[in-house]
Amino acid sequence: MATFRGILQLAGMTCMAAWATAASSALGEPCAPLSPGVFVHRTKDLTHLASGTPVEAEVGPLAPGAQAQIMLDSQFAIDVPAGAESLLFVLKARDAQEDNFDFAVRFGAPVAVTADGSFADYWVMFPTGYEELGLWGDSLAAGRWYAAVITRSPTGGKLTFEATIGGAFVDVKPDARASVFVGAGIAAATAPARRLDGQQYRLRTPADALSLLIELRTAELGRDACFALRVGYPVGIAPGGALVANRQIDAGGGYGSVCLEGATLAPDQVVYVWVINAAETLLSADVAVTPDGCTRPLDPSTSVQGLVSQVPPEAPEGTVVLADVRHVISPYSAAPTMCLYLEGLVLDGGEPLSMFVRRGAPVAFGLKNGVPALIFDAEFALAAEPERFLIKPRCLDGSDLYIAVGNRGPAVGAYELRLASSACPFPYGLHPFRRGDANVDGKQDIADVVHTLAYLFRDGTPSPCMDAMDSDDNGKVDIADPIVLLQYFFSTHRPPPAPSTTCGPDPTADSLTCEDCHGCIPCVSPAPR
Repeated sequence: MATFRGILQLAGMTCMAAWATAASSALGEPCAPLSPGVFVHRTKDLTHLASGTPVEAEVGPLAPGAQAQIMLDSQFAIDVPAGAESLLFVLKARDAQEDNFDFAVRFGAPVAVTADGSFADYWVMFPTGYEELGLWGDSLAAGRWYAAVITRSPTGGKLTFEATIGGAFVDVKPDARASVFVGAGIAAATAPARRLDGQQYRLRTPADALSLLIELRTAELGRDACFALRVGYPVGIAPGGALVANRQIDAGGGYGSVCLEGATLAPDQVVYVWVINAAETLLSADVAVTPDGCTRPLDPSTSVQGLVSQVPPEAPEGTVVLADVRHVISPYSAAPTMCLYLEGLVLDGGEPLSMFVRRGAPVAFGLKNGVPALIFDAEFALAAEPERFLIKPRCLDGSDLYIAVGNRGPAVGAYELRLASSACPFPYGLHPFRRGDANVDGKQDIADVVHTLAYLFRDGTPSPCMDAMDSDDNGKVDIADPIVLLQYFFSTHRPPPAPSTTCGPDPTADSLTCEDCHGCIPCVSPAPR
C-alpha cells in the first residue's frame, strides 16, 4: 500500500499540542491573546474530576472585542496515581462542528495567565469544539493535573469535560471494529492539515495468527486520513516532530490498510495504531484489526466484499494498488466433473477494477526478468455489471488459486466476489483441444515432438489431453504421431487432422480423452454467455 510520507511538524506550530513520550513539557503557545472568562451557572472554583465521568458546563458569549477567553477561576483537576499507564482529556461541545472551545493543561499548579506570560504544559487549541489530549510515558507524572477551558465562540454554548486515567489506549478486540473520532486539523503554510488522535488503538497478536490485517475506514468515503503503526511500543513523536513508527499508511479517499505477516509479525506482540486526521473538519472512522485477515478462503455458494485503496496522486502513471486482502480458492472446492464459476463486480457504481489470478502462489510485486513487476497469471476487468469467469476443475489439482483485486484509479474501490459450482460447458473428458499440441501450451512446435517421444520411450506419464497427442487421429498414441508433426513442420506442411488449426472437440470417436488443455481454455477465463 502507499506510504504516507509527510512529516508531522509539531514544534513549529503555535496551535498544536503533543501526544508522545518525547513531547516537550512546554510545547505550544496560545493561538490568540487570552482574557479572563466565566462559566454560566457555575460558581465552583475547582472541580475535581472522577476518572471517566464527564462534567457538564456552559460558556457565555465572548466579551466585546475579545478573541479568546480562558476560565481561570473555575478549573478542573484530577489526581493521577503512581503507575498510571496513561491519561486522556476530552472536551466535547454540544455542537462540535460550530462551537470553538479549547483547553489548557498544567501539572502541579493551576493554569495561569499573567502579565509575565501564559503558564500551561499543553495548549490544545484546534478549530471546532472537539478536543483531546492523551498523555503517557515520560509525558505523564503522578500527581494533580489542572485543566482550564478556553472559548473562541462568539455565542458561547454547552460542553462536557472529561479526564480518564488509562484512557489514552484502546484495546481492540480481534475481528471487531473500534470507533474513532478525531478533531479537526490545522493546515500549515507549507503543508496540509494534520491532527493526531488523542488515543492509540492496540491489539496483542494471538499466538497462532499467521497474519494481521489492519484497516482504517472513514465514515464518509472520499475524505483523507492516514495512520501510523508500531510494534511493541506506542507510536511516538521525535524531538524534531517526526513520527516514531514502523509504518505510516495513507488512507486517502477514506480507506487504507496494511498486512503484517512473515518476518513483520511475531506471536504475542502488541501492535499500536495512531490515526491522523488530514482535513480541517472532524473525522469519524473505525479501525479494525483482524488476525489471519490477509488471506480469506472463497468457497462455493459464498460471497465476499472488500475495499482497495486509491492510487496516490503523486504515483507514476500506470501504478496499480493491490488490496491487502487476498482471496483463495482451494483444491477440491468442486467435484472433478464440475466447474467453478467466479462472479465479480464493482460496488456503488465505482470505476472499473482489475482482478488478478495466480495458481500456486499469491499475486505479488516482485522481479520479472530482473525488472520490478506484478507477478500474476491473468488479469480481468471488473465493472458495475457482474462479470462471470470459468475456473476449470484441473486448475485446482493440488494447488490453490489466488485472487487479488487491484485499483488503477484515483478513488477507493469497492468490490464483491461470489463463487458457485456448476456443470462445465463441455462434457467431462471432452475438453476442447488442438491436435498436435502435445504439451498443451497453446502452440504446435518441436517441443510437442519431444513431449510425445518422452511419453512413448521414457516415462510413459499420460498427458491431461491424450487426444492432443494423437496427431494422426488414429485413436492411439504411437510413433506415427511425432512423425506426422515432423512432416508438418519440415516436409508436407499439411496440418494434422481437425481440430488442429483451431481449438475444438474430437470429431472422431475413440478411447482417448482430453481432460484439460490450457492452450485452448486457460485455468480462468470469461465464462461463455
